Amino acid sequence: MAKRDKRPTRVARSQKSSPHDDASALGNSTHNHAAVPAIVVAIFAAVLGALYWPAIDAPLVYDDSTSITHNPSIVRLWPLWGDLSAPGPLNPPRETSVSGRPLVNLSLALNYHFGQLHPRGYHITNLVLHVVSAWLLWAIVRRTLRLPRFDGQFDSCADTLAFLAALVWAVHPLGTEAVEYVTQRTELSMGVFYLATLCASLRYWSGGSASQRRLWLMAATVTCIAGMTCKEVMVTAPVVALLFERAFVAGSFREALRRSWPLYLSFSAGWLVLAALNLSAPRSFTAGFHIGVPAYVWWLTQAKVVWLYLKLAVWPWPLVIHYDLPLIESWQAAVPWLVATSLAGLLILSLLVKNTASGFLLACVPLILAPTLVVPIATEVAAERRMYLPLAALVALAVTGGYAFLQRARGARSARSKAKATNKSALLMTSAVAVILLLIYVGLTVRRLHVYRDEIALWQDTLQYSPDSIPVRMNLGLALVNAGRAPQAIEQYQIVLELEPEKAATHRNNLAYALISAGRTTEAIAQYEAALRADPESAEAHNNLAFALLSTRRPKEAVAHYRKVVELKPDYAEGHLGLGMALVASGVQEEALSEFERTVQLQPDSIAGHSRLAETRAALDQPAAAVRAAERAIELARAQGQPETARAIESWLKAYQSSAPAR
Repeated sequence: MAKRDKRPTRVARSQKSSPHDDASALGNSTHNHAAVPAIVVAIFAAVLGALYWPAIDAPLVYDDSTSITHNPSIVRLWPLWGDLSAPGPLNPPRETSVSGRPLVNLSLALNYHFGQLHPRGYHITNLVLHVVSAWLLWAIVRRTLRLPRFDGQFDSCADTLAFLAALVWAVHPLGTEAVEYVTQRTELSMGVFYLATLCASLRYWSGGSASQRRLWLMAATVTCIAGMTCKEVMVTAPVVALLFERAFVAGSFREALRRSWPLYLSFSAGWLVLAALNLSAPRSFTAGFHIGVPAYVWWLTQAKVVWLYLKLAVWPWPLVIHYDLPLIESWQAAVPWLVATSLAGLLILSLLVKNTASGFLLACVPLILAPTLVVPIATEVAAERRMYLPLAALVALAVTGGYAFLQRARGARSARSKAKATNKSALLMTSAVAVILLLIYVGLTVRRLHVYRDEIALWQDTLQYSPDSIPVRMNLGLALVNAGRAPQAIEQYQIVLELEPEKAATHRNNLAYALISAGRTTEAIAQYEAALRADPESAEAHNNLAFALLSTRRPKEAVAHYRKVVELKPDYAEGHLGLGMALVASGVQEEALSEFERTVQLQPDSIAGHSRLAETRAALDQPAAAVRAAERAIELARAQGQPETARAIESWLKAYQSSAPAR
């Protein structure tokens, strides 16, 4: 969407048009295109389906473990909210990627309801969301290009330019993380509602009647609120909508607010919903100004990260699932990036002041990225998915701006007949360049999706570009353990220990876990003991060592370490559960009973806690209490989607009840 040129308009107007005149012009321009959207959706679905289908059964990876595999709130659809013992889909667990994002969690619950943990359903849903986003982008671009703002400059090619922009964006490799990495449905869902909000707002501005405007006002409000329940990045949508109206419809902020104040007032409801969802700081461990990263350090680092994003937008390789970039802690080191970013900011600001189309599109990039550029995030300095929506603005600018440039370069201001030929030539050249980019990006996307088909390959690929990354090697080690390749995992954890000896306690714990998986329990115990020598107050090391000792039939030693765990972390339910199990193995049933009671007090939804409580009460000849505890454990197992566990406890309960006469 290039800056409007000064050539005469193609449609004569005797008087200055009003907002409703603009609406009428837009309505007339799209009257004969009713069948086009269905065709475009079909093409997008076919292309993207063919592109992504080979990876449709790719495994759940990385944060999918906490968002999906071990997420108790998605195993049922009702009640929607639930309680602490059985949370519903609108009540996702804290400190996960879906915390404070209930609509995304509900969509995961629907996937679980129909396909349990099989990844295909999750991937298909993500793919459908991506197709819808591509269609919405196409709809926004084509309608915008036909606005009176452009004086008919794009009328003959709006559909084609919009189609090329949406398709190039949809197949771009930088979008693979958002589509293929299931947890990033947070980004996908927010993207759909962000684009839908702009699309509905555009229809509101162009509404030909009061009833149409009311309808699209409601649609824009609903999609805005829905986006706020998916991801916090949606916070900038009302601002982008205002800039859009000013640039393409109203001409000034004053006029935009005068004619569309009901729309912006309704958007404030979305901000209120977002504030309510984040009042409890659902991801306080990983994001915020309190996590130990000074704000200025984060901002200096993000000045460099922005240019990484722009580089990947142009040449999206290499792509990795985790960017382990060092923080920039001094102003001197950040000077080149600060200068470059400041100059870019001044350019965007000057274009915005001039109210150009290119200024709006360029401004969308930092505005959409703003939440992650401003607020420190402990787990990831940079992430490809954050460019999902900003990339759409850049691609739209490249395609439409490229076409406008070719128009001017080839003398589009000449006589009308020659102008038509020149426009056709410019469109052919633009299409040719877009097709070349499509072929390149499709090839890179195919290669990237191939890596996603195997979790170990995904982390090994990342390791090529970050050989000294501690998180990458740790995740590779975990993937190897889960795949039954513990010896290779041990190698990774040993390297991690060498790379970061100052965190020996943590890394020895991970190494010991891999050793246990390899059947080398004695060596694992030695690693846990070494971890405790490095950090005698490590509750994690005490807990893991106690578990290893208990598994090797050394319960009395295990009891000592579990006691240390509950001393260090009195409210740690798993510690009390482990202590109770060790006490049972040591023959101390009465004290074990109090530990299991403490477990279910701290964690009411603990299946193991209620199950062990039932067994211990039965051993202490408390039949009524034992039955109640077992029934509660069965209820929880069913509610949490663990039918095999429920059947096992039912079998124990039947056996126990059948032995009543004998007792």
